[in-house]
Amino acid sequence: MRKILITIIIFSSSFSFAQRRILDSIKQQVKIHKDLDTARAFYLNELAWQYLDYSIDSTEMYYSEALILSERLNYISGIITAKNTKGLTLRISNKFEEAIKVAEEVIALRKKYGPEAKLTGAYTNLGSIYILRAEYAKALKYLNKGLENAQKWKQIENQILILSNIAIVYNYNDLNDLALETFQKAVAINKKFNSVSRDEQQAQLYANIAAIYSKRGLNAESYKYLKFSYDFYKKENNTRQNSVVVFNMAGTTINLEDQKAAEFYIKEMEDISKQLNEAEYTASLHMVKANYLRWQKKFAQASTEVDKGLAIVDTINSLRYYGVLLGQKAECYEKLQNYKMAIALCEKALVVSRKAGDKSEITSIYKGFSEAYKGMNDYKKAFEYQEKATELHDSILNENFDTQMATLSSYNQLDKKERELALSNSENEKVSIENKRQTSLLIAGSIVGLLVFVLLIFSLRAYRVKQKDNVLLNDQKEEIEHQKDLVDEKQKEIVDSINYALQIQKTLIANHELVNETVPDSFVFFKPKDIVSGDFYWATKKDKRFYLAVCDSTGHGVPGAFMSLLNINYLNEAIKEKGLVKPSEVFDHVRKRLIETISQNGRRDGMDGILICMEENNNTITYAAANNKPILISENKLVELKCDKMPVGIGEKALPFSDFSFEGKKGDMLYLYTDGFPDQFGGPKGKKFKYKQLEELLLENNNLDVYKQEVVLKQKFENWIGPLEQVDDVCVLGIRLYTKESVYPGSEAMLESEKNITLNKNV
Repeated sequence: MRKILITIIIFSSSFSFAQRRILDSIKQQVKIHKDLDTARAFYLNELAWQYLDYSIDSTEMYYSEALILSERLNYISGIITAKNTKGLTLRISNKFEEAIKVAEEVIALRKKYGPEAKLTGAYTNLGSIYILRAEYAKALKYLNKGLENAQKWKQIENQILILSNIAIVYNYNDLNDLALETFQKAVAINKKFNSVSRDEQQAQLYANIAAIYSKRGLNAESYKYLKFSYDFYKKENNTRQNSVVVFNMAGTTINLEDQKAAEFYIKEMEDISKQLNEAEYTASLHMVKANYLRWQKKFAQASTEVDKGLAIVDTINSLRYYGVLLGQKAECYEKLQNYKMAIALCEKALVVSRKAGDKSEITSIYKGFSEAYKGMNDYKKAFEYQEKATELHDSILNENFDTQMATLSSYNQLDKKERELALSNSENEKVSIENKRQTSLLIAGSIVGLLVFVLLIFSLRAYRVKQKDNVLLNDQKEEIEHQKDLVDEKQKEIVDSINYALQIQKTLIANHELVNETVPDSFVFFKPKDIVSGDFYWATKKDKRFYLAVCDSTGHGVPGAFMSLLNINYLNEAIKEKGLVKPSEVFDHVRKRLIETISQNGRRDGMDGILICMEENNNTITYAAANNKPILISENKLVELKCDKMPVGIGEKALPFSDFSFEGKKGDMLYLYTDGFPDQFGGPKGKKFKYKQLEELLLENNNLDVYKQEVVLKQKFENWIGPLEQVDDVCVLGIRLYTKESVYPGSEAMLESEKNITLNKNV
């Protein structure tokens, strides 16, 4: 009889006992802590963590918001926590390469900032990713690091978790004895551990131990451990965990031929299937029912159950389940003496199981072929397939043995006595091999000596020529190495200079405290292409007027940064020194100064941008716009405001800039942005994002808190760009109008600390 598929419970990287009420409580804290401070970042991280059990999308939204806020505040603990949750989310989403990178970042941050005790979780998370990637040597490397740290800091619960994961690695490598021993170590520690989670951990451990016993055919032992887990999860009303346990209990009681218990657990599976409403679990229910009916020799009814399972499994594209179900159906037809149909189903099952790489099921299919041909009195083919089944079974055993030996060697887990025994058994063979090696060396030495004598004559002749060449080559090598040192030194100087330029640029772009004091409900998504940026956002105030600009200077990187510094200088000059009031006059002045200083010999350097002016106690906003249009969203309607189709610099037109104005209403959203976001290539077809899609994104999310809008924009940009390179600097600034009373400082506040700047910390 075919056995039910064995399920091993894989532990998550941290135990989670959150209930819905905890989620509601944390959500309330997030609402209370509206200020952009560390308390809000803390609760956002908590909310992201709790949502791991419920919704990956919600987790991503909250950890992204927490990460952005923590980076703004230079809140190290918040950054590490958000990255840790991000790594777990990527792991759950099977994005293993990205998950490994984030996990390594968390380890590096923990080593730098501490506390050292929390390295346990960082190591364990990375180890768990390598388990899922089937890179077991690396998995054990980090799991053992985590275990050592947990023992050092007497972290009992973490020791239990890590031992469980190590046992799972052993189990995947068919090292069942080691797996069982390691699980039992975890059980022993857990029994001494006095905590509210002890019984739940015990249930998880017993479920894993039961699966190993079942795998070895020890069904009675398996049932005892499963019963403890079942009773606990039933008491706790934990349907999700109990679904796996009940599935295994149904299979185990069928194997034990306990009809009453089997029917009870099949009924439990039916109830759970209705609650979960998940295709794969429902398919497994039909598989169990079919197995039960075949045991009862009700093969026609069993075939009907298989058909129900196949209809579901086909929709979820699970090859392994599909192959097993086809094998079950073939066995039903063989028992019903419909041998041709049985053979046809075996052929189909063989194709599916080969695709799934399920050698164990292929062995069962070969036996199915053999039984069907035996029923047709074709004993030759029956014998051929029986031979194939035997050969494949032996091959699996040999592969498992080889895997076990390789694993033991790789993990250095061989017992000392086993090593000594292996050395003793191989000692004589080593002596024999050494004698043969020495004899071979003697013969080879004689031949080589003769060849050396012949070659020596030719070598002496070539030596003089090579000697001259070597002198030349050495001179060239020294020169190359000298040039490389110079290049490395220059490269370092250049990078240092650019980083210094970044610090200068940071001091000149908008002071976020000044922006927040004047327009509190605002955000900036700012992402330079390179270290420094041609895009910039800038603000100042004069008398009772507040000026805010978002501009795109010619170029990006170092050239763009030089232009941005020049443009910022001329904007300051126009307003602070010249006393110009109208935005149009300011742009006219900046254009004039650019033409005087750098627009020589046909150069057309300058900027596109928007400069708005907000006056105290006046809802009319005036602005000047060079090529870029402001976007106003009022009552969920988007309006593209006007602009002048010319740059601040030399262009096709040289007309004076216009002053535009509009009446803002409380709650309206005003967006100023450069062309970096819409011009970014990405998406499934590698095309530009485009302005229309950006406007739709802004319209769709304009009712969110401005801080959350920044999170949405960042996530959308990162998802869109994917593996492609960023093509230009990006700057999007959003303001919700008149939601709080404006405050105008007595003098312009200049930037003093990096933590006051809204910058992309990844530059």
